[in-house]
Amino acid sequence: MKGFYVFYIIVAMYPTFVSAESFLKATSFPKTFDDVPFVEQMQILKEGYEVFESEYDNKGVCIKNCAYAGITIEEDIALTKYNTEIAMKEVIEYEQNVQANNTSKQIISTPTTASYDIPTGEPVKNLPRISSPFGPRIHPVKGVRQPHQGIDYAVASDTPVYTTANGTVLRVFSDNSCGNGITIEHAVGLKTIYCHLHRSLVKEGEKVFFGQQIALSDNTGCSTGPHLHYGMKDKNNGFIDPSEFTHRAK
Repeated sequence: MKGFYVFYIIVAMYPTFVSAESFLKATSFPKTFDDVPFVEQMQILKEGYEVFESEYDNKGVCIKNCAYAGITIEEDIALTKYNTEIAMKEVIEYEQNVQANNTSKQIISTPTTASYDIPTGEPVKNLPRISSPFGPRIHPVKGVRQPHQGIDYAVASDTPVYTTANGTVLRVFSDNSCGNGITIEHAVGLKTIYCHLHRSLVKEGEKVFFGQQIALSDNTGCSTGPHLHYGMKDKNNGFIDPSEFTHRAK
């Protein structure tokens, strides 16, 4: 009777690697993943491995479920190792880049999602005092009660200002109210607005990323002292309360 090997390859989808040789079985009967004890099946799946089964003849040449036609057991093992090491390297490099990027951002509040496309956290570090929250107030210059369409952070001139999500710079502008300002458009139509700046470090149309420094704060426009005004608009271009995204109580 023609003999054969069954070799099942476990491909790691996360940087944990089990040697391919440990899964090499020379047997006189077919052995599939279903033959593995239930507890071992659950452990394999729990650790993020995906099972592939390759069948070999008695010369060690693959005859079924092969990565490549005519590949040998040794070649299949080497290929599995190579592909797994590449995957591990890519995951490790990605995690290192994220860690390095997060360190340089110095953004307040850890995101609750893996995505940095939605505004998260605050645009200045060290949790400065909020001098004026979102909502109705007596305007400090005009002396009349009117809506305050953002959050004011009491920071000194030339304090670094960071974007709170990936996005595209929609406007770099100057007017009598906002002073020197920046508007950035993010996912699902959200926009963030940064006012009373000293100067912008970005240009219109530029792609920016979560935690990137975009400006220095100041006291330009209609303002009684140095601070950063941080506003937000929804997809309908209406102002919304940024505190829902900053994770700091009002």
